Amino acid sequence: MQMWFKYDENPFIVTLATRAQPIFSIPFPAVTICPVAKANRTVFNYTNVAHKLWDQEEVTPYERETTQYMTMICENDDVNRYLPQNATFTDDIYKRLDELDSTKTILEESTICTFMQNVEQCTNVLVPIISDHGICYTFNMLKREDIYKPKVQQYENFHQHNEINKWTNDNGYSEGANKNVYPRRALQLGVENGLMIIIPQIMGDTDYLCSADFGYTVTIHAPNSIPTISRNYFFMPFDTSTTVLIRPSLMTTSAIVKAYKLADRQCYFSDERYLDYFLTYTQENCYLECLANYTLQKCGCVNFFMPRTNTTKICGNAMINCMEEAENELKMLELNSQLKEKQTATYKSCNCLPLCTELSFNTETTSYPWQWKQYFGARKNLNISQETMNIMHFSMLQVFFNSDQFIPYEKNELYGPFDFLSNFGGLLGLFTGFSLLSAVELIYFISVRLWCNRRLYNNFDGPPDAEEV
Repeated sequence: MQMWFKYDENPFIVTLATRAQPIFSIPFPAVTICPVAKANRTVFNYTNVAHKLWDQEEVTPYERETTQYMTMICENDDVNRYLPQNATFTDDIYKRLDELDSTKTILEESTICTFMQNVEQCTNVLVPIISDHGICYTFNMLKREDIYKPKVQQYENFHQHNEINKWTNDNGYSEGANKNVYPRRALQLGVENGLMIIIPQIMGDTDYLCSADFGYTVTIHAPNSIPTISRNYFFMPFDTSTTVLIRPSLMTTSAIVKAYKLADRQCYFSDERYLDYFLTYTQENCYLECLANYTLQKCGCVNFFMPRTNTTKICGNAMINCMEEAENELKMLELNSQLKEKQTATYKSCNCLPLCTELSFNTETTSYPWQWKQYFGARKNLNISQETMNIMHFSMLQVFFNSDQFIPYEKNELYGPFDFLSNFGGLLGLFTGFSLLSAVELIYFISVRLWCNRRLYNNFDGPPDAEEV
């Protein structure tokens, strides 16, 4: 009986693969960087306008509208109480946030990017995307045509590049892919074979009312996933050097596991779960879509960073509380679902399980003060002027693998039907002298033997004794 319970409750086993894989068999992770400074203060000063509102001074229509947009990405909710309450926004919110973004100009002029010791044009490798932290810049993520379905609304040339995808989650890189394939891959371990970005930030763009911290939020994720920054990031302060050690984790699952119920295996094969907005299923994409759907159901609109069609409205500043409530409610409903508690009649669980074949990246982060003025002073070839250094903060980010190889995990069934029967029969034979042959004999004596005796001798006991004859 104990063996049956073990088979029923835990029919799978996860083991290490028998062979290590080289790191060039998987893509280098996508790295998404979000500046905490949300606006070029020479274009728009959020704090000054907020003070005018608090003091009931006159503000221009441009200042009022821009402040409404900024409340969607700034931490201070108090400013919103002094603004007109718009239930929805137009697509102008993207254009305005793009106009305020100072990082775009900095990328062109002062940022330094290298990958595999090759100096890259930062504007070519760092692609702007819209996220829950506003405008961010991502390295090595698949372009939007490879992630989103055509019906999803996009802003101009954001999340766009000319690289052709040569990798899938199930099959890896396509046959014949060379070392310059996309998504990019590191060929060896070590900092010199990884990504290095030196990121400047104008000192005057720091706005303590919009955010209490200053630096960058950084998220490491798979190239085919859209990250929700607030769910998984680390913080990189100004004037620091941050190293990120990457340990890849690859889970593969035997095809025979697909025959088991989803509730037992707790993962999706790639052809089992389809999303409305995304071409490929990942756990992060599923969560973002589920959050968008729940927000739309509750508020009648979605947040500006969520996937949507051209008929879906963008929530305005009047709906900030509604969107926060929707996110908190969704978290509790999902938690209750996992705890198998009673749900509301209208709620359908997101059920965002991981993929059965899934690539993820574990990180180990180290950060320390960086003497960047001395660094640039010793490297005249970088052409960083003294004037630039006087008005800038600089931070350095280095991301690299910790080993040339890694060992994947494999998920297999613990017992197949025949394994279970052989083990079950073996235990019965060992402890009771019982075997399959014993079962056949028992069936024979209680069925066939009795039937034959009845037919031949008109009784169940067999032929009469010789004395009776």
